[in-house]
Amino acid sequence: AITEALASSSGVAEPGPIADAVWPAAMRRTRILHDYGLEVLLDLDDDDVRAFFDAFFDLPIEDWTAYLRVDAPPRAVSAVMARLFRSSSWQLRRHLAGRNPAALARLLRP
Repeated sequence: AITEALASSSGVAEPGPIADAVWPAAMRRTRILHDYGLEVLLDLDDDDVRAFFDAFFDLPIEDWTAYLRVDAPPRAVSAVMARLFRSSSWQLRRHLAGRNPAALARLLRP
């Protein structure tokens, strides 16, 4: 993939085809979910960050350890996200849902 990308360019290869060849689709989807979660987290104020992590670490240890794994299946990551959302306060839910879920859905399409 690297050789093909370099051969078809002027010496500077686009990273997309290389990443697609190296990373399985499921791991790319997991990364998209993790990046989405990070963006949401970075937009929270201090009180909401504390509430978020309180709710996150109140989940069963199997849930949050699975979420933190880079090789977790995207279905497992999204299930933990849903459980976190359901267990959160209404104020935190409003912030978590404030992102554009349609954009996330488009990113996750094959």
